[in-house]
Amino acid sequence: MYLIKNDTIALFPYTPDDAPDFYRCWKDLDTQKGYNYKFDDSLSEFSKIEIERFKFWVTVCDIKTNEKVGVLRLSPDEIDPDLAVWIFPEYRNMGYGKNGMGLALQYIFENFSFEAITAGCFERNKYSKQILERIGYKRFPTADTIEVDCFTGEKIKMLMFKIEKREFIK
Repeated sequence: MYLIKNDTIALFPYTPDDAPDFYRCWKDLDTQKGYNYKFDDSLSEFSKIEIERFKFWVTVCDIKTNEKVGVLRLSPDEIDPDLAVWIFPEYRNMGYGKNGMGLALQYIFENFSFEAITAGCFERNKYSKQILERIGYKRFPTADTIEVDCFTGEKIKMLMFKIEKREFIK
């Protein structure tokens, strides 16, 4: 049973059955670069993540095709929760990221007591930055961080964004 839907997608609670698709997404080099993380877990290790640690973890499904197209997850941080999105490689640049994040924020703000949700992306990730800005996230530069790129060794900047409930739900 879905948590929330619109005309295009539905968000379903993430289950262990979703792990193989999510794992395949993490094996994609572009996903790893987007998160600055070299992923080498086995499916067995990956599947051990405790789903119940997360208040909000969903699989994004296309309503017309019933295909799983991505995953969204809210960090367990109660003070400064961060919403992350993973769109499966074959469904990228089709609007699922923006649509999924917007629907996720609607659900989160209507069902949890959070007044703001953060999100981040690396400076080089123009597409993610564009999605965040179109949804209504505002730059939160005091929270930006510098990391070492695990692929090149160069320094890269993680840009932070924040969206407030009162601004999102108007």
